[in-house]
Amino acid sequence: MGVAASRLSRPVVAAETTGDVRVRRRTPALVSKLLSTPVTGFPTVTPLFAASFVPLVNTGLSGGPQMVRTENWDDFTAQVDSLASANYVLSCFTSIQSMNRTWYYGSFVPGTGNYSLLQTSDPDEFQQMFAQRQGSSTLVDFNIAWEQGQLYCSGYWLASGSAETQTLVWDMSFQDLVNAWNSLSASGNRMTRIQAFPQQDTTAFSALFEQGSGAYVLYDEPALPFAADVTGKWAGETLVGLGFDPVSGNLAGCWRDLVNPSQFVFSQDWDTLTAATQQAAAGGMMLEAMAAYPNAPSFDDYFEANLAPFSMGYGYAVALNGEIVANGTGYARSPLEAQNPSVPFTGDTRLNLASVSKAVTGIALEVLLQQQPQITLDTPFWPLIRSQAPNPDPSVKVVTLRNLATMMSGMVQEPNEGPISPPNGDFWGYLNTYLAQPLVGTPGVTYYYDNTNFSILQGVIEEASGLAYVDFVTQFVLSPAGIDPSIFSATPDPQASAALTYSGPDDTRPGFYWGPIGFVAPAGWISSARELVKIAAALRGTSVLPAAVVSEMLNDGIGWYSTVGNFGTYYDHNGSIGNGLNPPQRLNTCIMRLGEGYDIALVSDSVAPVDVTTLCIGAFQSRGLPASDLPANAVTVTAVAQAASYAPAAAPGAYVAVFGTGFGGPAQDWVSAIGNGDTLPQELNGVQVRVGDQFVYIEYVSPTQINFLLPSSAVTGFANVEVTTPAGGITTSFQIDGIVPGLFAYQLNGTLYPAALFAGTAEYVAATGALPGYASRPAKAGDAVELFGTGMGPTNPAAPDGVLLTTDYPTANLGAFEAAIGGLPAVVLYAGVVEAGLYQVNIQVPAGLSGGNQLLTLSVYGEPVQPNLMLTIQA
Repeated sequence: MGVAASRLSRPVVAAETTGDVRVRRRTPALVSKLLSTPVTGFPTVTPLFAASFVPLVNTGLSGGPQMVRTENWDDFTAQVDSLASANYVLSCFTSIQSMNRTWYYGSFVPGTGNYSLLQTSDPDEFQQMFAQRQGSSTLVDFNIAWEQGQLYCSGYWLASGSAETQTLVWDMSFQDLVNAWNSLSASGNRMTRIQAFPQQDTTAFSALFEQGSGAYVLYDEPALPFAADVTGKWAGETLVGLGFDPVSGNLAGCWRDLVNPSQFVFSQDWDTLTAATQQAAAGGMMLEAMAAYPNAPSFDDYFEANLAPFSMGYGYAVALNGEIVANGTGYARSPLEAQNPSVPFTGDTRLNLASVSKAVTGIALEVLLQQQPQITLDTPFWPLIRSQAPNPDPSVKVVTLRNLATMMSGMVQEPNEGPISPPNGDFWGYLNTYLAQPLVGTPGVTYYYDNTNFSILQGVIEEASGLAYVDFVTQFVLSPAGIDPSIFSATPDPQASAALTYSGPDDTRPGFYWGPIGFVAPAGWISSARELVKIAAALRGTSVLPAAVVSEMLNDGIGWYSTVGNFGTYYDHNGSIGNGLNPPQRLNTCIMRLGEGYDIALVSDSVAPVDVTTLCIGAFQSRGLPASDLPANAVTVTAVAQAASYAPAAAPGAYVAVFGTGFGGPAQDWVSAIGNGDTLPQELNGVQVRVGDQFVYIEYVSPTQINFLLPSSAVTGFANVEVTTPAGGITTSFQIDGIVPGLFAYQLNGTLYPAALFAGTAEYVAATGALPGYASRPAKAGDAVELFGTGMGPTNPAAPDGVLLTTDYPTANLGAFEAAIGGLPAVVLYAGVVEAGLYQVNIQVPAGLSGGNQLLTLSVYGEPVQPNLMLTIQA
């Protein structure tokens, strides 16, 4: 007979992991392959540098350090040769792409010895040379970077009579690097170099180890927290390796020992770094490691990495202080088209804007209100169209213009977000039929994204202004913004020459043609990226709307959405429409008002795994973050992880932890916020978190940690995680997978134990007296033990979201759970959700176990919980 499930308050989860390895990094997202392509105009990528200085070895040679910068590898090689003849050897080097060139920077110190230089696009060749040089030469430094669309590996070896034994690990995920770091550290090695580079749609890491021991750490963090840690908690250790992660804008570093503290500088321009190097040399320090990172967004490289592999073609335009730069990649018409094949996609290629049209309509609505001040956002819409829609259901008459523009009308939800063209071309006939239906939600409260809201606004603008919607927008929005109405219009190009829509760059089918769309307001405008960005740029002035009205429109969400980012609040609308083929041929577009005066428009004839708004934000924020560029009291996120196992992914319905700074205080859980009701809060201490398009349930907030509960309807895949606090906000990303099981656990004397209870009791499974304030004893054969975790999959019936549970919800498949203790199978007696987000798994201790700590394993649908869990067994 199975043991009945008992309910238990959620075990306390430690806010931080402990142990010798101290690793912090942000959750992986869609990453950048930093390809080099021509960019004209701004932004000019001026490199900034982070560097570490260590005590200079006394060579007995005169002369200070030499700093070199060149704009290609051949020039760098020549400089190495020239300085070698003057008795200088390389101590470190790095590179950065700028204006379709890769610049190399090196630091040289007095010294002699035969050297070898290699640059190759074949990683096998590089590793073969590394192996051949073992025992005769030391790899002083190496670099991995993109140049002219090709990934190159560069290295500098220096011959010596006592060359160190080194180990090179290659092309690893960060977690694999951590595992290698653990393994090599345990066998008497220490890391001395680290490189982060984009490879195969993910960040890859390579690192160099040498024989040696000592206290050392490994980090991958944003520049400002990295600098704080280097100069704070690790100030007494030697930082010997530095790398810049072009995916996240993070700095990666490794420390060697406690004997010779290093000096660290960051956000230095080249001249300042050169002066600092001379000053450090005077004090007996040499430049040991440096990393270069850009001071401005590299939109072109970022889109080449994140969008080009998934799109037949795209165009984008960026505006900054009135200057516009436009570019494009790929094809507007594929090479396989029967008519006009191989048409390049440029910043001037026209494409349907899909739902970006709603942002245009939001502006037009605000213009109408300025012209007719008797109408406000809170005016009911129906009286304005009474003559065309005389007989609506009475309930819809209270719906306001604001309700429509914010998608909170409470009206009937049309399938697939509603039509984009009126059936049979009868605009008012469709709206009359639609408005005859009663409300299904509460205006101003019920949110549902439906094109019909903006189709109604199209009718409002026409009836209130006396002009056709397209004419009104052209006259009062596009023309004042300086937009060419022959490019930005509702009339598509002819099918034989128009940009078409594809499933991706390898789509061999004819592209899909989008003809005129009858409901222009929600989805019918057509434009190039260059003309589209002019709308966002115009909103920074007063040519279309007064500044106060623009601010109100953006912040109230009138056709626009907001995102809190590293450089302020961004405003956007995106669009995507496709046909019903398999795979669908879809387009993806966006208009965004970014921080620091940047605006961007992007139109793609295919869809990438991540929406183009996310890509635009990623491109804007992927550069290094100098302290001067960060907001005061910045909110930072250092990691997002499943709250039980700290895995870098979580499942729908599971607990997730966000680690960082600036989340506010004091620490508080959701008990008082729930009060006498049963509804879980979506805000705590002024903190909210939105994952994708859903606000989550906040379980705990402290200045450095947020625990939240994902809704069970969360969509799998990469998702934006938007953290909003009273002090500001930040957006990062996180992986959601179907099953990510983890057990809540604690560490005691360096050993990890599950928070396990004897079934039906409040007595923990642990050594007697091991847990102060809690009863505990070891388990014995036959005992039923309760384990508690999260992320273990669906239940039958499904547990409701957002409320306290009054009963338990068994797993949909008990057979998917497999457990073992000490290598012996343990029968799984029960598994199910017993509190919101909390899984309980009852297992029976098998016979034949030895006393003491025994390894506990548990898997769900073949996915294991975290490793190295121990259960205490009675001797």
